[in-house]
This record gives sequence, C-alpha cells and structure tokens, in this order.
Amino acid sequence: MKGKAKGSSVAGGASVGRTGRAAGQDPRTIKSQKRLIADTFLAPLQVVLIDPDPPDYRSLQNAFRRRARRWQLHCFPDPKEALEKAPHLHSDALLISTELPGVTGLDCARMLKAILPRVAVIFLARSLTLETLLWYHQLPAEGYLVRPLTTPALIEAVARAVRGLHTICQEAADIYEREVIARSRDASRALLSERERQIMEYVAAGLQNKEIGALLGISATTVHAHRTHIYHKLGARGEKDATRKYLALAKNLPSPGH
Repeated sequence: MKGKAKGSSVAGGASVGRTGRAAGQDPRTIKSQKRLIADTFLAPLQVVLIDPDPPDYRSLQNAFRRRARRWQLHCFPDPKEALEKAPHLHSDALLISTELPGVTGLDCARMLKAILPRVAVIFLARSLTLETLLWYHQLPAEGYLVRPLTTPALIEAVARAVRGLHTICQEAADIYEREVIARSRDASRALLSERERQIMEYVAAGLQNKEIGALLGISATTVHAHRTHIYHKLGARGEKDATRKYLALAKNLPSPGH
C-alpha cells in the first residue's frame, strides 16, 4: 500500500491516543495522517494474525469487516503454517504474538519481512518485558501492544501501521522512556554530542526535521546536518537503521541495579 507518513502514537485501553513522544508534531502533519488513516479503512487489506491462543476468530473477523469492509483477516495459531501461507496472501500487516511455540516473535517477523519487506508488523504481548519491547525497535516494527486491548484499538493500530505510523501502548511507552531511551542516551555519551543525542531521540520518535528544529529552536537545515553526522557516527544507512542502532545500545547495557 502506497502513501506512508511518519509519526507515533500511544495506545491506552479502549482507544488509540494522540499523545506520546510525537506530541510536538505540526497540526498539518496530524491532519494529513488522519486523512491517510481514513483512506486505509476504504482500501483492500490483507491482515494476518499469528497467535497460538487466538481470540474468537469469527467475532474478530466480523469486527474488522464492520469497520473496514474490504479488509480480510487470516488467523494462524501455528507460526509454521503462517510462514508458509502468509507470503501467498500478499499480506499488508502482521499481528504477531510475542509468545509463539518453537520460534520467537522476532524471528518469525524477520523471516516474513525477508519475503515481504513492505509488510507492517505489530507485536502483541501478554505481558510487557524489556526484551520484547526491544524487538519492536530491533525489527523495527510499527506497533507494540499489550493485552487486553479492545478490537477498535487493534483495528486502528493496523490502519496506522500500514501507513508507516507507529502505535505503542502507554505502559510500553513509559518503559521506553525510562529504560530504553535513558540507557541508549547513557551508552551513546562517548559517541554523540548532547545535541546529537537530543536530535536522535526525536528521530526515533518519528519527528521530521522541521518539527525537530521547532522544538530545539534551530533550522531544519541544521537538523539535517546533525542527522548526517549522527548516521555517519552510528554507521547507519538511514533513519530506520540509525534508530535501530541507537536503541540497540540499550540492550548491551546491564540492567539498572546490576
């Protein structure tokens, strides 16, 4: 599906919020994102759920069709079957449980993305752990949600994901701030300047140069120059690669208190 935007959102409980790390976005950007999401509900979409303990499939499928009549939901309790059949469905979005038999959710997502590089991925966790939260950044995925969650929140997360917009539940966002970003910042002190770390955190949140510049009181051109230096220092090929490498620094640090 064409027409992707940038940004992030926090999902909390019954709905997908419009707050979070990308709260500094320009109102015009937010309006454009809303139009893209509305268009997604009208487009044909193949959604694959990979979950060994799925919810009531028929009820979930009916809920998807009521909200987006041209969407098709396919459920695979067995990840091996999903790996075999999902590519032939030309899947647009993958909903992957973090608890799969015989393979990790991250490895399952990686194998499918190797075949379907443009597919959007949302991880569904039964309980939030730092390890699985890091999967979201390592892949990188478009979403990370913790159950229980409502069907409308799940459907909107899918609509956002296929447009390149990220959704993360509030609990995960809090840990992201407290653990991942803080630890990545500490690990990068010898590599990046203070200004570069500030910019890299906004880049990881999905903000664009103009938005970052407005928040920091500098021009978009200056932000672009900083990003070029950051990518060189991280050995990154672009925004997603830089985000993945920056956040991966957190994984190599000992847990707080150890």
